Amino acid sequence: MGATFGLGFILGPYLGGKLSDPTLVSWFNAATPFWFAAILSLLNVLSVLIFFPETRKHITDTVHIAWNKSVQNIVHAYTYKGFRTLFTTVFLFQAGFGFFVGFFSVFLINRFNFTQGNIGDFFSYVGLWIAFTQAVITRKVSSKYEEFQILRLTIFGSGLCILLYFLPNVWWQLLLITPFFAICNGLSQANLTALVSRSAGPKIQGEILGINASIMALAQTIPPILSGFIFPENCVAVR
Repeated sequence: MGATFGLGFILGPYLGGKLSDPTLVSWFNAATPFWFAAILSLLNVLSVLIFFPETRKHITDTVHIAWNKSVQNIVHAYTYKGFRTLFTTVFLFQAGFGFFVGFFSVFLINRFNFTQGNIGDFFSYVGLWIAFTQAVITRKVSSKYEEFQILRLTIFGSGLCILLYFLPNVWWQLLLITPFFAICNGLSQANLTALVSRSAGPKIQGEILGINASIMALAQTIPPILSGFIFPENCVAVR
């Protein structure tokens, strides 16, 4: 699953950068990647409806969607005393990674005059290393060390690499930092989820993983909400 995520992180930024570049095709603009993503989402829904059989055999008409369930899950998460620290760690890590993904492209424009195509290429390079980490390194490391032992190093390493990203004055130096960042990030993502799963008993494992997904989703909403308040209006020129 992690390697699949890494593969998407390779193709997504690359295609997004190219589809928004009018120098490649005259009618490409900032909206084109979103139309492309909408088409992919529609195809995904259709493939689920057509090719995937329903696993719940006894669904009744009384089943309904609880729109506030994710909020209830997050509140309920902190009733499990043994998971409070773990869920807080997941929240802070995902929120921090969200800030990095959301704002680093602006840094690349200001510091190195990157175009949207350059930004897509860079994040594809990051995704390439994340995919390699999830497919190769995670399996080897996990066979020798426990999740908490790995996370003690990789979470700190992810933060340190993000700090190092702001030091170079030449763009190619970013490429030297990226493998270390991707390895730390990839191992952190995989082992956080694994630790949450392993820490739950079999009767509540599905519930705990669902709560963990709700916490991750909440963490990813924080950077976009705060960005309008903390981002200087004159920080980057519109291209």
